[in-house]
Amino acid sequence: MITKGEATKLYEKGVDAVYLYLIELEKKYKQEQPKAAAPVAVVATNPELDVTLPSVRALHRLMRNPQPVRLTLKTGDVLTGSIRWIDPQCLCLEDPTTVTVIWQRAIACLQSA
Repeated sequence: MITKGEATKLYEKGVDAVYLYLIELEKKYKQEQPKAAAPVAVVATNPELDVTLPSVRALHRLMRNPQPVRLTLKTGDVLTGSIRWIDPQCLCLEDPTTVTVIWQRAIACLQSA
């Protein structure tokens, strides 16, 4: 910590003196700091599916009573089929010929057909 008197003296000496003082403080600060441990990789944790949400309960209802649904994606594509499973990020749409896994953030609209 620099006192007011020290700051005044440095200011009177000029900008170069202040700059040199700050460099010295930085060196001292770095020496006092403990060596940092190796960075720890951040593990992405997927949140659990929140079954209290009305949207999740509605999807579960559509899975229990298999009925065709129409999905409109943000790209404008329209898919139809029945929902086979859901997880926090995706859902699986199944029709008689294909099984499609769709990112939930790609869905613009879901309607029962």
